[in-house]
Amino acid sequence: MALTKKDGIYYYDFKFRGKRHQGSTFLKNEQKAEAFVAKLRTDLALGLIGLTPRDPPPILSVFLNGVFMDSVRQNAKKPQTLRFYSSRVKALLTHTPFTHLRLDQIDTLAIQAYNDFRLAQHLSIGSINAELRTLRKALRFADACGLIRYRAVKSLPGEAGREFTLDGEMEKRYLALADYPLKQVAIL
Repeated sequence: MALTKKDGIYYYDFKFRGKRHQGSTFLKNEQKAEAFVAKLRTDLALGLIGLTPRDPPPILSVFLNGVFMDSVRQNAKKPQTLRFYSSRVKALLTHTPFTHLRLDQIDTLAIQAYNDFRLAQHLSIGSINAELRTLRKALRFADACGLIRYRAVKSLPGEAGREFTLDGEMEKRYLALADYPLKQVAIL
């Protein structure tokens, strides 16, 4: 480390990891200037290895209602997509722990507690899995934003096929709107 004195003020000049750092300490006392440069080198080293303190990740409910839903609104191509995600986010937030756990605290035990909570409400496995897929997408988005490292969210086993059967009234409306050849294929 080289400290030089010009016009009563100390200047530093050193290399750190091959990069040259130089500038004024704005100090006239040599001991204070040395302490200034030592602090500068320490800050460079801590930033290099990622030891600088990071802000804690947001609470899950704040993230879901804020950044995640903003992203869904921005990227949704159909209104049904937005309705789907907003209803699933509301369902996720009926579980009280999700309103105060931070993103990095969502682990396998927290997800299992959520599954137990929803199963106790006699919901179908398909409904619970739809909510878990939303949670999975949200946590992957948080990982992409650099807020957390994604941990797997697994769906419940035993989900029946996701089929939907039209009733008579819906079938009439569908056939009224369908064009050729789709209408003929649907009738067949």
